[in-house]
Amino acid sequence: MIIKTTAPDNHVGEELKALAANCCRHDNQLLSYPLNDADSHYLFYTDDGLLVSAAAMTDLGGGVTECSAFTLPEYRRQGYFSYLLKQALADCGETDILFACEPDCMDTISVLKHLQAEPDTCEYQMKYSLCQPLKIPAPSHPCLSLTHIRQAEGTVHWQLIYRGSEIGSCLTTWISEDQVCLHQLMIHNNRQHQGFGQDLLRLLISRLSGLAVRTVILQVSGRNAAAFALYAKTGFSITRTLSYYYY
Repeated sequence: MIIKTTAPDNHVGEELKALAANCCRHDNQLLSYPLNDADSHYLFYTDDGLLVSAAAMTDLGGGVTECSAFTLPEYRRQGYFSYLLKQALADCGETDILFACEPDCMDTISVLKHLQAEPDTCEYQMKYSLCQPLKIPAPSHPCLSLTHIRQAEGTVHWQLIYRGSEIGSCLTTWISEDQVCLHQLMIHNNRQHQGFGQDLLRLLISRLSGLAVRTVILQVSGRNAAAFALYAKTGFSITRTLSYYYY
């Protein structure tokens, strides 16, 4: 029996969390079910009321919908996910479906190959430990400073100032007492390729060290080769890779 819902109640929410946890243990994966972020949920129950498969559909805009799906290991290769995907596609209309998976999850890769989904790109999760020696040289530009504006929900907007003008910025969001997530790092177009990206990271890491931060994490697309190279050169290491496929 297939059930569609846009707002799972608490009982269904617990079922979905248990389903995802069971799958992740079996596959040694870290993906989570987007319980609160998806626009619609398709659930397959057996006749005795067991949730064996679920697919969450999230509209990303631009004619793209992301699908996150989980099927109990002992119920795979029996067509349950295919039923859910068929129903979801009928409801979504004209849209590309984007799947994310970890590259060593062979069951998921097998399904995507069966669907003839096309590989698109990779996304990397990276981590920097402030316990390690700083690899970035001292800022090569004089008159540089880093200011910040605190925002809601533990987010800080950092501004790189050069000779009185902002030339770059980034955001950090506190994940825990000693861990922050770095995102939206940018250097203004007329200041790119001049080493200011490294300077921003050097100043930021120094400031975070004074705030008792021990770890900085981030996500970067494999398409953004320049950003990936900057983080790797700074000392960020890859902790997880996600592969994306289009259907």
